[in-house]
Amino acid sequence: MTSVCGLLTWSGIAFTYIHFHRGLKAQGIDRKLLPYRAPLQPFLAYFAFIFSCIILLFQGFAVFIKGQWDTSVFITSYFPIVRLRRPRPPLGW
Repeated sequence: MTSVCGLLTWSGIAFTYIHFHRGLKAQGIDRKLLPYRAPLQPFLAYFAFIFSCIILLFQGFAVFIKGQWDTSVFITSYFPIVRLRRPRPPLGW
């Protein structure tokens, strides 16, 4: 489950950078004005986001092969993705 959450974090970072870059373009701010510029951006952010999502979807795929079902592997592979999509506030809020 830790690796799934790590991949979710990296996909979130890439997603955030993609939208940050779009915001810069929409406001007419050149990337050269920033104190630090990573090479090959925003293309590497798209690459990181797409491949993180692909890995997230297929990392627990083995449980779907006939005779390989394991509930614990399924839950640890896919529950964090579902939980991210439907966050709920803690009780008492």
